[in-house]
Amino acid sequence: MRRKSTREAYSFLFPTIIEMRDGGESFRAIANRLNTDGHTTTRGKPWTATAALRVYRMARAEA
Repeated sequence: MRRKSTREAYSFLFPTIIEMRDGGESFRAIANRLNTDGHTTTRGKPWTATAALRVYRMARAEA
């Protein structure tokens, strides 16, 4: 079975991440929120600021 691409796996989070960042939240705050809401990375790990930054850049590239 084919694994989802990173873009496919996180696309439902793009609006939340963009809204939070454009609202002035740090990437650390975004990662904390995603962790609190029960989201994990594609590898099942907690979110980090770096992971949030990478997904934000991916989301912006699509916008």
